[in-house]
Formats: sequence, structure tokens, C-alpha cells
Amino acid sequence: MRILLLHVKRIWYRVGRMSYGKDESLIGRTWEGENIPVALIHVEEKDVENSKKIVERAFRVLSWYARKVKANKIVLHSFAHLSDDKASPEKAEKILNAIAEKMRRKRYDVHVTPFGYFLELLLHITDEPISRVYQEF
Repeated sequence: MRILLLHVKRIWYRVGRMSYGKDESLIGRTWEGENIPVALIHVEEKDVENSKKIVERAFRVLSWYARKVKANKIVLHSFAHLSDDKASPEKAEKILNAIAEKMRRKRYDVHVTPFGYFLELLLHITDEPISRVYQEF
């Protein structure tokens, strides 16, 4: 798994066209948040066989980062562009949702961007040293 963590002053997106998505009613919807960590998550094929360990490790990394930037809310975004090794969309979505559920059980407010859609995306990243963190495991 590869995760690029960004602490943003503002995030805004509009759901564009579908890639793997199945719900056309999402197209055109917008969402925004402020002072929030954003996790760009790339699920690799090797993560699938150890999904429970991967979910636990991702939870630890994400909760550590949320504490560092003093946030209880986090955005999870599937981002299959950090490696050539990719899990299938179905498996990646399942792991992403498992991470989100674990975060929610631990009292984090989690927003997951629509999976399988191209997004028009605006990120205003803070200028703090911890604003950009990359993790690979």
C-alpha cells in the first residue's frame, strides 16, 4: 500500500465522468471540507492477500497523521497512480471501505470520495512541514 497524506486548508471536488463507478446520479455532485487531512490511497495487488494487516497498518498511519495535524476528520481518496502494481478496482474498493469502517469505529469522521469516478479536484495544501507525508508498506 502506498499513501500520500496531505493536510489541506480546503478541499473541493465535483464528480465527473465514471471510470469504474456505476451510479450516474453521482455525476455533478460536489463536496468540500476545510482544515482536513486527505489520504490518497493506492492499493496494490500484494495488499489483497494480507488485507487485515494492511487495514490495521493503514489505520495506524492515518490516525497518527490525524493526531499530528490535530484533526478528527479525514478524507480517503482512492488514487491508483503511486505504483504500477494495482489491485483490481473491486478489491481496492473493498480495502478502502474496510479502512474507512475501522476509522469510523475509532470515532473518526471519515469522508470517502466516490470510488470509480474522475473528480474535478481542488486542494489548498498548508505550508507546514507535516503537510505532505508519503508512506509505503
